Amino acid sequence: MADNKFRFTNEKCPVCNNTFKHDDDIVVCPECGTPHHRECYIENKSCANHHKHSEDYRWEPTFVSLEEAETVNSQSKEKSIYQQAIDMTELSYPNIQSDKINPFFREYYGDLEEEVPAEDVAIFVRQDSHRYVSNFHSIANGKLTWNWAAFFFTPYWFFYRKLHKIGAVIFAIFLLITSISFLPPVVQLNTALASFETEIQEITDSDKTEEEYQAALLEITSEMSETIQKNRTGAILVMSQSVASVVLSILVGLNANKWYYKHIKSQLKTIKTESTSENYKNNLFLKGGVSYGSAFLVVLLEKAIFMALEMLFSAF
Repeated sequence: MADNKFRFTNEKCPVCNNTFKHDDDIVVCPECGTPHHRECYIENKSCANHHKHSEDYRWEPTFVSLEEAETVNSQSKEKSIYQQAIDMTELSYPNIQSDKINPFFREYYGDLEEEVPAEDVAIFVRQDSHRYVSNFHSIANGKLTWNWAAFFFTPYWFFYRKLHKIGAVIFAIFLLITSISFLPPVVQLNTALASFETEIQEITDSDKTEEEYQAALLEITSEMSETIQKNRTGAILVMSQSVASVVLSILVGLNANKWYYKHIKSQLKTIKTESTSENYKNNLFLKGGVSYGSAFLVVLLEKAIFMALEMLFSAF
């Protein structure tokens, strides 16, 4: 995580118009990345460039070039200045003090629901908290949201976000759908289709005339159609697998944020009952966030299960 004192030295606070100093307490707007003195941000109650947010405004520094700034953090060399500023709103230290938390969530969202402070939710979420808090605010107001990460990375996203219980259910459904590929009718059909694909590639690369190519392609297409007709069970299973995979991904994409929000609300209540007022926010931080290890273990488990299934079905 880059040091925002270093990044904003010699820039000016848009509220008081005073130049930032190295020891100033600086926060950035999670919407556009504009830096402010913390006191100025709290006093202003919003970003000084709030009126520009609808225009997709992005703050850019004036004292360094984009290329120079992108080398400050070796872990985010490919990120824009805006994204690096967003990253700095995510807490990266285990000892949390209320007066050191970016006030954006507290001032802009307040409580998402009764006894669900947006600030506490942001501390628990940590990575990409600005996006998730915005989605949770929409959910609390009865709106639908969409989660691209969960859509593309089903079921791994759930374990990455520590949603282990529902993740296990989604993982089981995912394995059930994927295991269709190992059924004998599907294996036979896929093998035949792969063979036809090879034949088509061979005639495409050959020196056949246009008429010879069309005749050969027609013959292969006819054989392919006949093979599918003979193996209707395999064809139905392949089609069912494709449809089920798409349906599962869409279902997850539509509901992931809602499930995550429900999980967080439950965790906030549990952590509050188990914590004192002094260590509550620190416990939120420690028990929240993400788990790369869980996601990686699920990938390994998936591969192990598929290897076992392949060995099992090949024995018949």
